[in-house]
Amino acid sequence: MKKQSARGSGEPHKIPDICAALERLSGLPCPPHDAPDQRELWAQYEVTSNFLLAARYSNDPVKARCQAAEYTLRNAVYPLEMLRPHIERGLGRKLLDDEIVVGELLS
Repeated sequence: MKKQSARGSGEPHKIPDICAALERLSGLPCPPHDAPDQRELWAQYEVTSNFLLAARYSNDPVKARCQAAEYTLRNAVYPLEMLRPHIERGLGRKLLDDEIVVGELLS
């Protein structure tokens, strides 16, 4: 018997299904479900995934890092104070406060 899709059925998504989809898309393993500090691990996962995906589809590594940082700033799932150190690590420099406000890299 074929498994019915949960899409549009009103059923809540199952965490293992979501993790499997994220892992297929990003190529990164999801944080372990029993690890301490889940919010911090998922914030780091969000930023790392964005940087990996941008790098995968760009020929210019500098432009890819900028696009990933800007995308994360504009579409943050976690508070920016949690994401900021991970974005800065990915960029290799500190973010300016004005960049966080406008959601765009200025330099």
